[in-house]
Amino acid sequence: MNEIKKASDYYPVFLDLNDPDPGSEVKPLATLNSFLANSAALDNPELINMDELIRRGIKSNYTPFQCMVLLVKNAMEGHAFMFHGLLPAELMEKGTILLGNDTETCNVLPLDFYDNFFAIYADGIRRGMAMIAREFNIHEEISLDALICFILGNQLQKFPVSALDIFDHSAFFTSRNNTPREENFFYKISGIVQQVIGEIFLIETVNDLYEAKFKEMIHGIVSREQVLARVSAKLVMANDPAIRTEQDLEKTYFDYIVTAAMNPELRKGTIRVLSFLFNSPKMTPPGNLGAKIKSLYRSISKNCRETHTVTEQELRHPFLDQSFMDASLIYNDHALNKMDPFVQYFSLIDILARIVNYRKTENLPVVFSDFTAMSNDSFNQSLTDEDVQNIKTQFDKKVTGLRQVNFTESKAKHVRDEDLGKVHHDYLQLQIDYLDEQIREILAKIKNIMYDKGIKPSS
Repeated sequence: MNEIKKASDYYPVFLDLNDPDPGSEVKPLATLNSFLANSAALDNPELINMDELIRRGIKSNYTPFQCMVLLVKNAMEGHAFMFHGLLPAELMEKGTILLGNDTETCNVLPLDFYDNFFAIYADGIRRGMAMIAREFNIHEEISLDALICFILGNQLQKFPVSALDIFDHSAFFTSRNNTPREENFFYKISGIVQQVIGEIFLIETVNDLYEAKFKEMIHGIVSREQVLARVSAKLVMANDPAIRTEQDLEKTYFDYIVTAAMNPELRKGTIRVLSFLFNSPKMTPPGNLGAKIKSLYRSISKNCRETHTVTEQELRHPFLDQSFMDASLIYNDHALNKMDPFVQYFSLIDILARIVNYRKTENLPVVFSDFTAMSNDSFNQSLTDEDVQNIKTQFDKKVTGLRQVNFTESKAKHVRDEDLGKVHHDYLQLQIDYLDEQIREILAKIKNIMYDKGIKPSS
């Protein structure tokens, strides 16, 4: 089970409004715990009404676009409270991927929020945008459809609003958005990938819970399976006519063990959403997405700079070290099909959001210079609606396959139900007993083979 602390993928509005210096490029922030402990510095971190939110956003010197993002984030926090019973501080702790009580389902909050956005929240957001327009003397109408798709499509709601000062609200004027197709397309792709990342998160979480509950039993089975594989190989060696002495057998067996140890599984990342994709020729990312991916990776590297120096500093932030390794695995993967670059892009955004939120809450400086990677300027897409639907269908099949090979539903039941857990514990013990018996039988066969060759084993 991964013991490295995981940072939140969401930065709440009440911390946005208490950022001491939202206008600078590199800015430390007191830790979350110190904020929560200091009632003088922090209002009760619950939901904030829209008028107060806009007033405080302007007082914090946020731009019109940043204030609009605050509106969207605040509405999403309201959605999380009404439909999931989570206050903003709890949302920060749990993250935006919400596991069901049955641990067999997950809800990706931004997608759930968007599904309800135009029916429940759009009118209120429009009223808030009108207030922002009056305060900043904006006379052109802003396309709410384009704005919400861009914010949620690029997952900007995950970041501190202070990171978003490079974005220009004028890009969303209705006069420049006669058709919101590009933003809608980008949101659709983002939604597909976020749902996949949510499913991967669920599978890995269930695996972690299962391994934690049955840790000793699983360790016993895995270690015995390794021993069984080795003694089975030794049995094959013992049957080799070329093996004439016990020394020959032990040398051959030793060489086998060394060779196996030198060729372990090359990598086993925790955010490996690319490892189960389809087999097809390597391809170049569409449009300028390749440049965006490079820019995101560069920003991740800059915000994991403690891991690049061989000092005691890196030992203090294992999360950053793990995050940079995960990002490197994703970045260095070859794109095999049309969907892979988008998976890389959104996976790197998710990692960057967690890194930025970690640094903000751990009082570490944050570098925002490469956030232009998430700008909508000159983004060119080359997929049709039919392509998007086909990709979604294939992803659904792949995720279903992942659940099956990981026995996710079965593991979830054993984790959740104590009675089933006890039955499963007994079942695992039977497996251990069976493996022990197999190992003893193979060792006995090896001993008999050596006797038949006229060799008396030394032990």
